Amino acid sequence: MREVDWTRDLDIAERAKVTCPSCSAKIDGGKFCPECGTKLARSVFCTNCGTEMPDGAKFCGECGTPLHAGAA
Repeated sequence: MREVDWTRDLDIAERAKVTCPSCSAKIDGGKFCPECGTKLARSVFCTNCGTEMPDGAKFCGECGTPLHAGAA
């Protein structure tokens, strides 16, 4: 392991690209794809009732289940 350079092909000056899940465009990030408009942020769903939660929610608005560890 000491002989292998695991970071040889890594260019830390280049910004990572995100792939749009809808159109596969390579983009620099953001909330929406600039090519097709698809939301790039991962949706969060309640583990109890399955309701989609708004960004930053700590408890489900439908059943009151805590959405994050330690939220109770």
